[in-house]
Amino acid sequence: MKSQGYELLGRDAYINKRNELIQQKLNYLEDAAHKVSIRAISRLASMHYSQNYGDNGLIKASAYNNTILELTDDNELYNRVYWSQQRLSKRLNPQDIEQATRLSEQLISNIKDNGTLYRYVNN
Repeated sequence: MKSQGYELLGRDAYINKRNELIQQKLNYLEDAAHKVSIRAISRLASMHYSQNYGDNGLIKASAYNNTILELTDDNELYNRVYWSQQRLSKRLNPQDIEQATRLSEQLISNIKDNGTLYRYVNN
């Protein structure tokens, strides 16, 4: 926000601009995730886990984690996400887990229909 000169905005305008930029970021990452970017899916899982990006953050984080676990062949990423998913599942009730599973299945189906998977490269 500072690099774009938005720190000079009034409080309400600043908050609106910040929310607009956050939504753009989410839209970009969701588009990349649906076009099968494991890195974008991983980033979305982290963002939603923080619960600062809208409703049902933990459910969405769980769905993205499930998707990564299904698609990745990177052992390090798998282990990290599996550990995170185990911790997360303790915070969700059975209905939330079921909803996360449905969301994950939809995303995986979309990815398999698309046919192109961009692997996670740890840089």
